[in-house]
Amino acid sequence: MNIQQKAHILLRISQKDHKHFLNSKEKYKYSLVKMMILEVDGKLQPKRFVTGLYDKGRDCEIEDDFMPGDYMIYIEIDWEQSLNREAVFSKLILRLGINLNRHLWRNIRDFIRDQLS
Repeated sequence: MNIQQKAHILLRISQKDHKHFLNSKEKYKYSLVKMMILEVDGKLQPKRFVTGLYDKGRDCEIEDDFMPGDYMIYIEIDWEQSLNREAVFSKLILRLGINLNRHLWRNIRDFIRDQLS
């Protein structure tokens, strides 16, 4: 992921909702998601650990301010069941410097989250 200017970014891994599997014999469980963000150099060698998560749920998110640079996103999912092994990765970028305060950003983020649910 290449960031050209300072930005506020929301990264999300979404698993299918358990409601898709209500009639299944096997109990559906959300799988464990591990996501790490590393800043990398021009040869994709890690320079520093930026942030990460270790979470289990339908939506697992990292939200943070990022400075210009190159970043590597590492994602690992430990599947807990065999019913479904699909996940969706999404990225939302809000450029900083657009005079929006954090409260407005949270409203935008919540609106998008509601639309995706």
